[in-house]
Amino acid sequence: MSERANPPGDRADKTDMSALPQAPTPPEAGPGVAPHDQGGSPPTAPPPPADGGSPDALTPEMRAQFAAAREAYRPLRRALRVVTFSAWSLAVFAGLSLPFALFSFKGLFIATGLTVCAVFEFRGRRALRRLDPTAPGKLALNQLVFTGFIAVYCLWSAATAWFGPSPYAAAIAANPEIGEMLEPFADTIRHVTVAAYGIVLFVGVVYQALVIRYYLTRRKPLERYLNQTPAWVLELHRP
Repeated sequence: MSERANPPGDRADKTDMSALPQAPTPPEAGPGVAPHDQGGSPPTAPPPPADGGSPDALTPEMRAQFAAAREAYRPLRRALRVVTFSAWSLAVFAGLSLPFALFSFKGLFIATGLTVCAVFEFRGRRALRRLDPTAPGKLALNQLVFTGFIAVYCLWSAATAWFGPSPYAAAIAANPEIGEMLEPFADTIRHVTVAAYGIVLFVGVVYQALVIRYYLTRRKPLERYLNQTPAWVLELHRP
């Protein structure tokens, strides 16, 4: 008995369904990326890290704290400029005086005093950059020592000019006939020299007193900054 043929409709139903084209499978969402929803909205970006590593991670409160800290740090920034100028000025003059230290005791005294004051001025600057509360006092003490150095030098030089030999003593000894002619000029130069050292002493003491007062008045801004500024801002300002 011959096998009955299947109808065309049944043959189509038994066709392999795997041969038909399939819709693409959407990829899995990676970490931090949300999959598309049914409405076709774009993926959501991952939130920024909250570790304070970038300005975008700062909260409004932290931004306000940082702005207030910058305003409170302004007097200290100006003080650092003053200290830097003072330290480098002392260092330059100390370097210029070193050659004279080889020829006279007075030159050695000047070079040594300027070098020591320059070294301690740089140390005070470093302490102020580290927000050391004792930095203003150290800087003021160093300027007080420098004031004493100026006073000793001026008084020493004035005493040498007043009580020492005439500046024309060598010329008078070599040519006695011109001694009477140079003697009045020698007295004039002696008085002018003493007066000049007196002016230098007065101006130096007044100027140094102002510098010392300025350094001492930096104590309150520094203490206020340390007491009112959050720890994370202090770490940013410290070198």
